[in-house]
Amino acid sequence: MVVHRPHKPKVAGSNPVPATVRYWFLKYANRMKEGYKMDETKKMTQKKDETKKEKKKTRREKDTIISRLLVELGGDASRSSMALKLYRDLKASTDLAPRREVNHIVNLYYQIQNFRMATASQRTKLLKYGEPSMLPEFLSDNFEYLEDAIKRTMGSFASQYTIGKWLQSICGIGPIMSAGFLVTFDIRDQPTAGCWHSYAGLVPGVKWTKGEFRPWDARAKVLCYKAGESFVNQQNNKNDFYGKIFAKRRVYEDERNERGELAEQAAEKLKRTKIGKDKKAYEIYSSGKLPPAHLHSRARRYTVKLFLSHLHDVSWRDYYDIDPPVPYVFSTKYEGGVHRHFIEPPQCDLRGISLKELWVEDEEYEEKKKRREKRREEKRKKEAGL
Repeated sequence: MVVHRPHKPKVAGSNPVPATVRYWFLKYANRMKEGYKMDETKKMTQKKDETKKEKKKTRREKDTIISRLLVELGGDASRSSMALKLYRDLKASTDLAPRREVNHIVNLYYQIQNFRMATASQRTKLLKYGEPSMLPEFLSDNFEYLEDAIKRTMGSFASQYTIGKWLQSICGIGPIMSAGFLVTFDIRDQPTAGCWHSYAGLVPGVKWTKGEFRPWDARAKVLCYKAGESFVNQQNNKNDFYGKIFAKRRVYEDERNERGELAEQAAEKLKRTKIGKDKKAYEIYSSGKLPPAHLHSRARRYTVKLFLSHLHDVSWRDYYDIDPPVPYVFSTKYEGGVHRHFIEPPQCDLRGISLKELWVEDEEYEEKKKRREKRREEKRKKEAGL
């Protein structure tokens, strides 16, 4: 049995529109009231989005061009975006404050290099024992890519200056070392190359005693050591200059050692340092001779001191536009006459920005000058016994 329910009569004034439809209608009406405001905000956001898209497009075009170049040069295009981002950041930092930032970036490069070497060594050991080595491999590859980005940045920074171009023209000096020498060795108030020898810790007989300031700069000393070893590695290169000087000096030191002329240095070394009697070096020192490693260090220091003298010569000419002061040894007579053995620095006709733009006299320079004068005065009083 079907029961038919009667329809409800329509009441006057009732709204048959559902509640959801009514809600959206009212909302749309309110939007229409403020339509002009919405249109303005939409236009502003659209303009911002368009500018962002244009910037991204130009960046992508540049990145694709450079990534293609990297692939042609043997690089990896998959990681080029990270390196390009780092390159832009480093380039911006070096453009803003080159002298203050470049020194830290050079130190960062050598730290990353040590990390990369450590992870690569860890990876080889893990592969040797058949253990998983994906993480060390990933870290080593990315550290290497960061090294390349910093190297390109430092190379472009140093190549702006005349002395930077001169440094990069020398066989064995790359972009990192050229930038390091530029920002480490200040030519102001340094009339002779001996000032730089002392600054880099290359003067024999100078000791760092307890309770005193370090008599040399640690960064400059490490940089000179790296440059010396680089010269040694490049001595067989046909374009090399300082490596051949190292080879000649090494032969000279070997001849002196065989003749027994270095017996005093050997005896002093035994007194000053503790060497195990079971070591081979102790046996060589006891015989009145120097071991090969000691002779290697002597020849390397000689080569680096000559390189610093040449760097001082060209830096002085570039900064002051005059010839540097004549060294003391050339104006002093000895039993055989007067020293005339002058080795000219490698010449380079490249021109760039002068060191006057890099080493500007500012508050930092004045404070550094006052500290230097204070240390010299303390040294004079100590030598006088006051």
